[in-house]
Formats: sequence, structure tokens, C-alpha cells
Amino acid sequence: MKSAITLLSFALALGTPAFAQKMGGTNHNAPMLTQTFTSDDKSVDFVVEYTAITWADGQFMTRVMDKENGGRVREHVNRVAPTQPLGSLRADSPLQIGGTNVPKGMYALYFTIGEDLVWSVNLQNEKDESMVFSWKLSLDTVKKKHSRLRVLLAPAESARNAELEVSFGNMQGALEVARGSEKKAESQPSKTTESN
Repeated sequence: MKSAITLLSFALALGTPAFAQKMGGTNHNAPMLTQTFTSDDKSVDFVVEYTAITWADGQFMTRVMDKENGGRVREHVNRVAPTQPLGSLRADSPLQIGGTNVPKGMYALYFTIGEDLVWSVNLQNEKDESMVFSWKLSLDTVKKKHSRLRVLLAPAESARNAELEVSFGNMQGALEVARGSEKKAESQPSKTTESN
């Protein structure tokens, strides 16, 4: 079952701590990918860029996902992720992600994990670091296993919307992204929205 979390359908590569993920030798030359969403009026709505790290099968991921003994590792991931983001999102127009209005601007993209082992995708405004948007990802188990983090833009039902799909290992989730309004962002810093 595919989760659409009205965000940027960015089931994005559910990023765990970028620092730990990028530091290993296997990620030294990890590819950087860039994707652009252009609406039907031919204007660019947003651009997503990320590093396709590999960690879903490694010891690090095993420790992160260990509910009983992985607390310190998760704490490290969550502390380091904002300082070593896995990617960025440039919003050339206001967006609505997962039902939350996100103002236009440049955002760092990173992933965190809760003690409940639920991953969140986070956007932190590069000019105002106190402006952080966070969405819990509802991840489904899929047959195809991906050795690298994948954050893909896919078409949504409406030609003006996109889904941001995030995959790693055999888990996948998505957030729906739509053009938002010019009104002020509705969320407060660090607001978390759950995907359904």
C-alpha cells in the first residue's frame, strides 16, 4: 500500500543521520541526483537534490532499528542529521506538502527516526534555521530491495501535483506535494505531520 503524505510525496529517502551515512567508504563516491517538478503552466515549482547513500543493509542500519539497544545510535542520527543533510529542496513557489503550507525558499533535506522506529523527512529553511517542517513517513514493505536511498518525483492524480517517493532497503513511502498559497506557513517550527 502506497502512502501519500501530502507533502512532496517525497517518500524520500528517508534519511537517517547523514553524517554516519556519508562517512563510510561505500558512500565516498555516492551519486548526487537532481530532479525538477514543472507544473502545467511551465513554471518550476521545486527542485530536489540528494545523495544516494547506501546503508539499508549495513551494521549501522541494524543498530538504528534495534528498538531495545539502538537509542544512542538514533540520538546520534537525529543530532547530526540537520548539520549534515542528505539533500536539499528549492521551492520556487509556495508548496503544500502533506497538507502543510511551506513558503518558497531553499531547504536542507534530512531524515530522523523516533524511538517508535518511525522515520521522518525534514525540511529546514536555510535562511531561518528555526523554520523546520517534519513529516512522519508511513513506510510499506515492498518486494524490490534498493541498496541505495532513492528519492523520486512521480506524477500524482493532478497534473499540478507530484509525489515524493522515498525508498531504502525494502521500505518505501511517499508524500504528496502541491503548489501552495502565498499565505504564511501554517506550521510552527518542528511541527510533525503524519502521513496516511
